[in-house]
Amino acid sequence: MSQKILVVDDDPAVANMISLGLLGGDYEVLAAANGREGLERVVADHPDLVVLDVHMPEMDGFEVLRRLKSKPTTASIPLVMLTAQEEYSDVVRSQQQGVNFYCIKPFLPNELATLLKRILKFQPSQTH
Repeated sequence: MSQKILVVDDDPAVANMISLGLLGGDYEVLAAANGREGLERVVADHPDLVVLDVHMPEMDGFEVLRRLKSKPTTASIPLVMLTAQEEYSDVVRSQQQGVNFYCIKPFLPNELATLLKRILKFQPSQTH
């Protein structure tokens, strides 16, 4: 059974780059274009990991992070912030809210794929 990675980012190229980095593995990469859609996809698709941008229309990544971590059904899903936001205060804020890793754009797809695989290796599947 493949592991699901949900990429919540208003730039569709990001999900494509992550998919390319994960080629040959047993991963399904799903995409959401904004925070609100991302929350809906988490409920509908039960991803094993969420990659989350900070600045998005409708709902930013910090609000998505807060909502996911506040519910028992989604609190254990690992989260990776992938953003162009380099402010140290944002890194600290995301870590305080429970993000597993904070990655700055631009990124190398293969390096990010290695990180995601490492996180998923030690994470039980969320798939129902």
